[in-house]
Amino acid sequence: MGVRIAAFLLLMLSFSSTVVGQRMPFFTHHITNPYLYNPAFAGYDAHPVLYLTYRQQWLGIEGAPSSANLSFHTPTGNANPLSIGADLTHDRLGIFQTSAFRATAAYLVPLSAEKEHYIRFGLSAGIGLDGYDLSSVNSSDDAIFQAAQNAGAYLRGRFGLQYHHSGFNLGLSVPELFSPPSFIDPTSTGGISQFDRAIVSLNYKFTLGARVFLEPTLLYHYATQSEPQAEALALLRIGSSFWVGGGYQQQAGIASLIGFQTKSFKFGYHYGLGGNDLAPNSFGTHEVQLALVLGKKRATMRRKPRLTTKKDSEAIPEAVIEAQRKKEKEKKKADKKRPEPTPSRKQVQPVDNQNTVNPPTSTGTESTKTQRQQKIETKTSVKQPNVASQPNQKEPADLENITFEEIDNSSSGTVTLGKEKPQEPRFAKAKRKQSNHPLEMEEGVYLIAGTFSQRPNAEKLARQLSSKGYTASVGYNSDKKYFYTSIMKSDNADNIRSRIHQIRKDPQFSKAWILVIE
Repeated sequence: MGVRIAAFLLLMLSFSSTVVGQRMPFFTHHITNPYLYNPAFAGYDAHPVLYLTYRQQWLGIEGAPSSANLSFHTPTGNANPLSIGADLTHDRLGIFQTSAFRATAAYLVPLSAEKEHYIRFGLSAGIGLDGYDLSSVNSSDDAIFQAAQNAGAYLRGRFGLQYHHSGFNLGLSVPELFSPPSFIDPTSTGGISQFDRAIVSLNYKFTLGARVFLEPTLLYHYATQSEPQAEALALLRIGSSFWVGGGYQQQAGIASLIGFQTKSFKFGYHYGLGGNDLAPNSFGTHEVQLALVLGKKRATMRRKPRLTTKKDSEAIPEAVIEAQRKKEKEKKKADKKRPEPTPSRKQVQPVDNQNTVNPPTSTGTESTKTQRQQKIETKTSVKQPNVASQPNQKEPADLENITFEEIDNSSSGTVTLGKEKPQEPRFAKAKRKQSNHPLEMEEGVYLIAGTFSQRPNAEKLARQLSSKGYTASVGYNSDKKYFYTSIMKSDNADNIRSRIHQIRKDPQFSKAWILVIE
């Protein structure tokens, strides 16, 4: 009897080793935390974020798969392309259980100075531990059980690649760089897995309206020792506060998702139905994800990208912007202190040249008065341009943008119109306040096309720009209490500054400016 039981358990262990050797923890919330499958997405949130994800498949079925993952990833700081992360995973299938801990480093290589266009590489390395839970079986004297329970540690690693261009993401991941040792063959110690698995993901974020986005995701999981698995999911996002979605997963059947987000907290829930003959006898598949945002937003890259066709001179240095703001403040102070001109000076008439050359000599007081009056008249006798009298010159539409040439007292006394000087774009800052407004703008740098006190006016402009092919969106800032129509957003201020010089050449964007939400 003991031999038959040992043979049966040996067969069971062999089958279980084959199954679990083909299985890896399965999660649906990779759509909100792609770092679960691909280490290249470390720092993708641009915040330090701690994620906890738990999945129970086919609830109510004994021995059904369950998986838990605790992960943390973040950019290392402003102007630094390096991101780091770590994750701890525990997976259980029947009597088999496996745990793994990995540390991650990801590096971003920018491809453009104008848009969010880059490639990111990620590498994870750590240790894994596999084992069988045979505590319910009285097998202390059996060598096979002893070998199964005395599991050892082995190397775990994975590699990932992410290509990002505006709203498009392409991911490629090798989730297992090393194969685990076998419990059946004592001489097996594991080793390089020869890339037996690969995961490819496609994702794009469509803009449907003002802060309404559709985000479909396709994922294909290839394995040499099992059937390939595919899934198609989509999320409908309302701003950054709420999302709902669903799709189909070849391994787990129909999927539905819902979630919400505040400034420092995220919650997501998934319910699945189907995918196995056991599903009708269960209470479905449940997965919960919690996330804590632990710090402020960090730009991954602020320095000039390496691969770019833009000239360095097109970017506005920070010193120039700071000097411009300082100059504007000084000008406002000077305007407040400057006294209004007296009516007597405006009404002074030119004097005769003979009286100026031959002043009266009867008294010194009159002579001094005449000289003082002459200085005033020299400054006020400037003739204003008569635009209407020049048939070949068009009357300017906006006199506030006209720059006049300076003259001295020795000139002819006529002011001429000079060339219009190009003005630097206006640069302003605003704070991001805690608000429940559905259009509350996130932290970042925005290229503003219009500012409005009424939301319908901002949305009207956004629709007009969208019909012309621009990616326009409407946002609200509780600090300034205005609605803004923006045509570009970036975490990198240099991207916006280099872009605004080009876009202001279009007359409809001649007064576009930069807004920084902090």
